[in-house]
Amino acid sequence: MRIIRTGADVAKIRRGEDVHIANPCGIARSFSSLATMITNMQAKDCKVTLPPDYLPPDMLPLASYMEREFARIRSQDAAQVARARGRTMGGPTIGEEKITYIKQALARGESPSLIAARLGVSRATVYRHADD
Repeated sequence: MRIIRTGADVAKIRRGEDVHIANPCGIARSFSSLATMITNMQAKDCKVTLPPDYLPPDMLPLASYMEREFARIRSQDAAQVARARGRTMGGPTIGEEKITYIKQALARGESPSLIAARLGVSRATVYRHADD
């Protein structure tokens, strides 16, 4: 039986081995990633066991689904509260004048780096508005 304690140990698993995951938190950051790892191990015909106080492997997909669903709901609730307080989601927007300037400067052949520095925005912002 191979005992898995870290993510590095996962790569050493061979087909058909019995695997015990001693510390699930040491090899995965979420239920979803742990469920994926266990599914991959089971695809190699490995028998996977977890500590007795942990969820059984066949319950991990349900737990990962619930984890994603709770995160989605919390995110939606936070956005709703922010909108109710008059806050907008995302970063600040640039004005139409800057967008027009970006297009004209690019048409003149100026470099995106120079345009970004002149306007105080990132190059990604210049590229984003280049095709608008």
